[in-house]
Amino acid sequence: MSNLNKKRSIFLVAAIIFLAAGFVSSCQDEDDKGNTIPVTDVTLSGCPDNDMMVTGSGPGMSSVTLTHAIVPSNATNVQEVIWTTTDPSIATVEDGVVTALGPGGVSISVIVIVRGGVTFAQDCKINVLGIPVTSVTLNETAMELEIDREFTLKATVMPEDATNKNIIWTSSNEAIATVDSEGIVTGVSVGQVTITASTWDGGVEATATFNIINVKVTEIILDKNDLGSMHLQTESTLEATILPEDAFNKDFKWSSSNEAVAKVDEDGVVTAVGVGNATITATTDDGGFTASATVEVIYIPVASVSIVQENLELGTVFPMFELHLNTLTATVSPADATFRTISWESDRTDIIEIDQNGRIFAKGAVGTATITVKSDDTQVDDQITVKVDKYYPWIASTNWTFPGYNHGSNDRTIGYSSQHTGDGGDPGTNTTINGFTDVRGRVIAMLDPADNTHWHSRWSGPAEQQAYPHWFIIDLGETVEIEAMLLRRRQGSATINVTWFRFYTSTHESPDQDDPDGGYDWQVQLDQAFDRANMDPQHYILPAPVQARYVRVFFPDMPDSGQGANAMFRAFGLYGRVVED
Repeated sequence: MSNLNKKRSIFLVAAIIFLAAGFVSSCQDEDDKGNTIPVTDVTLSGCPDNDMMVTGSGPGMSSVTLTHAIVPSNATNVQEVIWTTTDPSIATVEDGVVTALGPGGVSISVIVIVRGGVTFAQDCKINVLGIPVTSVTLNETAMELEIDREFTLKATVMPEDATNKNIIWTSSNEAIATVDSEGIVTGVSVGQVTITASTWDGGVEATATFNIINVKVTEIILDKNDLGSMHLQTESTLEATILPEDAFNKDFKWSSSNEAVAKVDEDGVVTAVGVGNATITATTDDGGFTASATVEVIYIPVASVSIVQENLELGTVFPMFELHLNTLTATVSPADATFRTISWESDRTDIIEIDQNGRIFAKGAVGTATITVKSDDTQVDDQITVKVDKYYPWIASTNWTFPGYNHGSNDRTIGYSSQHTGDGGDPGTNTTINGFTDVRGRVIAMLDPADNTHWHSRWSGPAEQQAYPHWFIIDLGETVEIEAMLLRRRQGSATINVTWFRFYTSTHESPDQDDPDGGYDWQVQLDQAFDRANMDPQHYILPAPVQARYVRVFFPDMPDSGQGANAMFRAFGLYGRVVED
């Protein structure tokens, strides 16, 4: 019994006693002989030996009647009989009838007040029990559950008005499945596990068996459901996605409803093989789920093919670095033809060769070659002619060197007036020239066919290092017969001051460092103006073919060259042939 209820009961009893003590009858109760018979005691019967129940459901009692007896039974001075409870939330009492309301201990008292303020009392201590649990059932007793998935078990406790319906949840193997205090079961690994719900009151149990399995596939989707129209012999790729993402077995297979129209490989690559319609399907191994895409295979034939360029009159041909002279292009009609590939051919490969990119190469003979382009589909074709009047063969520069060449220095040597290392072009696209890389600004850059590297005799520095004349000397490595030469100014908008040059040849084989001319027996072959504004290769034909082992290109100090100027060239080359020993 709580202290508060005790205080309430004590106050009630005291109040009753006070009132009784204040009441004095004007006359004494007497028996028929005029004698007063006083109360000497009070007894209480009917107090239960067993615990009571809260309500009427279940075994036990929910109410009991207590009976009091005044001793002696013929006492004449009884003023009042009062019934009290120490906790009316547990049990109430009225005229001795005790009604249980909630679990707990309670004391029921009967108090007899007699005139004169004397009281007599008896207590009945009662332990009120709650309604016990009789059974528990679960919403599922056996089921499958995937790994990392949850299911909530719900327990139904009977009777519905049981006092304590709390449940304890346990798993027989938490490595397979866990369960929390709310009955939420989570799959952990493959296996079988028993989940038990046990009541706090009485330990009544119910169980559910869970078979924990790998995550199953629920769906497969494709990135497209219609491939549209595909040209014959073309490919398109489908991508499949398996859901959920954590499905255990995500294997699937591709298939085509009509392999005579479209085939599909294990990677989802669809190949159009025949005209018609087909459906491409992906089917999961787990569950057999499917997703499909449709495709129509079409064929549009080539009606015509035509060369864009007219007949070419190449005249005198100077192939530079053995590069192609021109590129032919062709138009295929209609524009949406299925097979648009074409083939090029020349009827005179000794005059002109053409590769399958349409690039033409002069091969040395003179005359006229017929170039044919043909559709690989329908064999329709078109033709033009290419005429070569004169051909100067390019002399390869593979074995050429600059006497005294120092790749890391800018200083003058026998082989050149100066150079400016690291300046003059883009290093990212340089090729390797005669074993050297990063040719920017160096004299060796003129032997590089790339358009973006060049020789700077000097770009900056003291005026005396920039001053004209400038020159370079090349050891050809063997005796050649020279018919023509090539010079090409540097690319870009930089001003180049060279307007004149001299071209020398020599057969001398013993260069002399102390000789002002380097010890070479130089013979002037060209004394020639140079068009400094022309970005194209400039070719110069010698008066007559000449044999040489060494060549020299000299840029004199012309009146308009200016102090502080420099020579800037991207290419130098020779035409002719190697003289056989």
